[in-house]
Amino acid sequence: MSDDPSASEDPCAPSILGVDGDKYQNLRIASIFIIFVSSAIGAFFPLLARRTLRLPRSVYDFAKYFGSGVIIATAFIHLLVPAFEALGSPCLTGVWEEYPWAAAIAMMSVFFIFFVELFAFRWGTARMARLNGGKGAYDTHGHAHGTEGLHAAHGPESEMRPVGGAAHSDIEEGVPVDDKKSDIIERRAQHSGHGHEEASGPLDDHPLAQILSILILEFGVIFHSFITGITLAVSVEFIPLFLVLIFHQLFEGLGLGTRLAHLAIFTQPREDKAPVNDEGSSIPHKSAPRKFGTSRAYALFPWLGALAFSLTLPLGVAVGLGVRNSYDPNSSTANIVSGIFDSFSSGILLYTGLVELLAHEFLFNRAMREAPLGRVLYAGFCVMLGAALMSLLGRWA
Repeated sequence: MSDDPSASEDPCAPSILGVDGDKYQNLRIASIFIIFVSSAIGAFFPLLARRTLRLPRSVYDFAKYFGSGVIIATAFIHLLVPAFEALGSPCLTGVWEEYPWAAAIAMMSVFFIFFVELFAFRWGTARMARLNGGKGAYDTHGHAHGTEGLHAAHGPESEMRPVGGAAHSDIEEGVPVDDKKSDIIERRAQHSGHGHEEASGPLDDHPLAQILSILILEFGVIFHSFITGITLAVSVEFIPLFLVLIFHQLFEGLGLGTRLAHLAIFTQPREDKAPVNDEGSSIPHKSAPRKFGTSRAYALFPWLGALAFSLTLPLGVAVGLGVRNSYDPNSSTANIVSGIFDSFSSGILLYTGLVELLAHEFLFNRAMREAPLGRVLYAGFCVMLGAALMSLLGRWA
């Protein structure tokens, strides 16, 4: 590194592009649309495939586990590391020199998201219990609890595991305790056409619980993407960063889109289709319980989530182009803002990736606990592959 002439330059010297930014002006503008397309392909493909393609289940499993690895690597490599660099910049003085603020803010973010989710679902649990006449309640992920479907949200699942959040498994992944229940689950899966076991009880997986779960994930991703877009627009090393971000957004969009595609509000049958009872036969419409998650408004949420992700980084590029004559990425203000946002976002994605995704998919999923060793190793390999590829991109961006 000693051969690099820039190594002796003042890291706090102003770095405003000004007229020099015109060197790649057309490509910088084109990057808005190119990155939008890359992001949209990653985010929308799982949704379109879930609705229109008849892909093997192994493809969905691969995308789901691969996406979990991408999200975790994004938290560590693409958010936490830049946060340490920004908040540890020699350009910062005073209190910023006296404490490892990046780690502290990430920790505060984890606790903040935990308590938001805890109290939101406590309120939802009480409300659902009242709506259900006191006969059942909901766990902290909005799942119905009844005498036949009782389970703990963060502990071992019982016989029939309801799924509603972004981090949960497919219908086919439920492992019944006997052949009779296996037949029932299979018939339910054939009826619903999506991949989630349904617990007994009239109130299955309230959509607000599903939406809150995915909003937490999207919140962290959007913060990170917007700041990255501004950085791309004003970066002197534009070409390598631009090329890396094309793949970065593709992989990150795939991780988010896969989770959106597994939301029950996206995959549930419409209300005009009668549900099935425990014997596998259809319930007449007049006695069929209302599905909260089948509203068209709720069903639009995954599409809106994918669109929001696709637009955020291009929007950041557009803003960066607008302020490139005055924005200095080496300034104290820029370092503080980007460092705080990256730290906060890393905490969100760490909580989501480790608690909502890995723990629920591997530790508290009965199907995975009882699955053949080969399937567990395959799922673990997919997670590691996603993390490895995203970490490799961190070498350049």
